[in-house]
Amino acid sequence: MTISDGTLLSSSHKYWRAGTNGGHRYATEEWLQRYADEILSLIPHGGMLLDIGCGSCELSTYLASAFTKVYGIDISSSMLSAAKNRISELRVMNLELRQGSTEQFPSDVGTVDAIFSYGVVQYLSLEDLVRHLEQCRRALSQNGVVCVANVPDETRRRSYYYGYLIPDRYRRLSMMRRWMELTQRRIKGYLSHDLFWDGIGNWFRRSDITRIADAAGFNVEFHDALYYDYRFHALLRPKPVPPRQ
Repeated sequence: MTISDGTLLSSSHKYWRAGTNGGHRYATEEWLQRYADEILSLIPHGGMLLDIGCGSCELSTYLASAFTKVYGIDISSSMLSAAKNRISELRVMNLELRQGSTEQFPSDVGTVDAIFSYGVVQYLSLEDLVRHLEQCRRALSQNGVVCVANVPDETRRRSYYYGYLIPDRYRRLSMMRRWMELTQRRIKGYLSHDLFWDGIGNWFRRSDITRIADAAGFNVEFHDALYYDYRFHALLRPKPVPPRQ
């Protein structure tokens, strides 16, 4: 079940307020390149890219060479400061930073050819996602694409929680330990009103994304994430504009 109240997004802002990195499963430069290459295999190159929730630009700096211009957007000042340092160190010349949010893109960016977010949707409620995709539709060119990457898959939540992918002979004991740990974390999260008690936030079904994308004027296709066995990517393209009668 997805979290559908209005507190998730504001809680995520507090969660990342002092952050300086994206918290990737593997954060070496080799792995960041792999994550970026996976995204580049899904979206067209060239033109202008808008990276929503860019964080410290760990991926943006590897995406930038495939585009004429990249704008990195984030709500966190500490993340943007870390991004500025990274961009300077790697000498990425076509990547600019702006402060903004999933629901409010900077006004000076204009129309873009691609919009990208990575591990961001889990901090949005269903209502937040509706507003985000409406904003994307307004900013995107008619032939553009939105890549909502690394969406936590509700249908594989139990696999994430209980470690179903570990070898069979260890699974039963591991599941028991995980069940006890999860119960404790759920109780602690409930008492402290921590919406990120499981380290994720929100989980989505593909049908959730399809329904909301359709209402915002997008067709959608899905791809399993290569490096996260409980996540998927959603590619959204504007529906064709019907010819005038």
